[in-house]
Amino acid sequence: MINHCLDFFKAISDGTRQKIFELLEGKELSVGEIATKMKLTQPNVSHHLKVLKQCGCVRSHRKGKNVFYSVNKDSMVSCCGNFFGKFKIKVEKE
Repeated sequence: MINHCLDFFKAISDGTRQKIFELLEGKELSVGEIATKMKLTQPNVSHHLKVLKQCGCVRSHRKGKNVFYSVNKDSMVSCCGNFFGKFKIKVEKE
């Protein structure tokens, strides 16, 4: 479990992925929408989303030709809770 948490923290340590996280807060967006808002190429955004998805930070689903991404809060709370639990720090889901 601790390795999963380390992957999580490594993934969100990148500034671009943090900005993607901010964009996804409370909504879902397609790769194209994220790329437009961040002024990045779609391949660049896709790479960052792949990293975030592999560690469970985001989830995706397809609607027609588009794939939409959203924050996976359950995974984040679980991972952060397990990690900080080792240090007796309480993390709660909103």
